[in-house]
Amino acid sequence: MKMIGALGVVIGCGAMLLGGCQSKGGPSYDIAITMDDRIGANTEVLVAMVGLSDIEYTKDVAAGEYDGEKLKAKLGDDGASEDWVYSHPDEGRSRTLLRGDDVWNDWRQDANWVMVMARIGVGRYDRIGLPLDKNKWGGREIQIEVAPEGLDLKTKQVVN
Repeated sequence: MKMIGALGVVIGCGAMLLGGCQSKGGPSYDIAITMDDRIGANTEVLVAMVGLSDIEYTKDVAAGEYDGEKLKAKLGDDGASEDWVYSHPDEGRSRTLLRGDDVWNDWRQDANWVMVMARIGVGRYDRIGLPLDKNKWGGREIQIEVAPEGLDLKTKQVVN
């Protein structure tokens, strides 16, 4: 998959649909990333996203691919190997991956999850896996705030 974006904040996301495969033209969302007010103007943040199939998500999460040193390594190259990258302060206090962005064309092929990864300041790393099932989210926008403690998912999943 190709990388879209560049610089300081890298969000690495992997996308997976619960309960089966997602077909072409499946759901896509605006994924809005904003900085918490406590993130200083000079604090470097890297957010990267990557799309993942159900199998990739299950295997990679179980293997710890998005934890500890492995997460640090994924973000160590400023997210160059990820699908979508955002950098603070270089790109401002917020950025949205729009549902019409080209990266969704790749993700709709077989991605059922988006893995959002972040490096916050010097030593804080975090990640959130977002299911792309159309029944998991109430609207068309998923909001994530980058706080000093880590990523904070502001949009709540729909309980079925």
